[in-house]
Amino acid sequence: MGDTFTGMSTMQLCLAYAYGDGGELSSQYTASAVSRVLYNMPVSYYFSLDMDGVGALADAIGGVSLTPTQSIPNTNIVEGEPTVLFGSNALKYVQWRDTSVLTSSLDRQTRQSQFVEAFCKQALSSAQGNVGTLVNLYTTASNYAVTNLGLNEFSYLASSVLATGITSVDMTALQGTMQQGDKFAEFYLDKTNVYETVLNVYYHEVGSEE
Repeated sequence: MGDTFTGMSTMQLCLAYAYGDGGELSSQYTASAVSRVLYNMPVSYYFSLDMDGVGALADAIGGVSLTPTQSIPNTNIVEGEPTVLFGSNALKYVQWRDTSVLTSSLDRQTRQSQFVEAFCKQALSSAQGNVGTLVNLYTTASNYAVTNLGLNEFSYLASSVLATGITSVDMTALQGTMQQGDKFAEFYLDKTNVYETVLNVYYHEVGSEE
């Protein structure tokens, strides 16, 4: 985001964060990288949450209820057995990966998406008729985050969402192929799928008028 452009490289998307300052600049770099992947769709806001915030947010809604897609070592989290995730277990569920498995990062991404969907469903359901519930969660998250989404803007967006009666969110994953690189597993996006996903998510087809 400075005045000097030093070039572009193809690498893991998350590394865009590492090239910054660990705060606002890192978040801006990441938002810009995501925008480029999505055919330059604007990414106006970022919310970079420190890992310590995962457990705190889970505790703030009384635990996140879900059925694990994988068992997590050294925990009581067992695949297929419904559980409620609190504190450190919530963090372990979204953080752990088995690096001996080629698709371990995708498996973790699946768990992370599941966790976010479950969290949002509980948060939105409990907040019906009371936007203050979501504002309190924003305040909790802000203790562990860097964001350019202010409290007033968040309150407006939260009120708008609740007014529609929305009680859940759907996550969309971009498709691609996982390959073993020289040192690390490498995920290559299916560009056709990315383009179609951008069209389906961000655009609405306008019917022709007779």
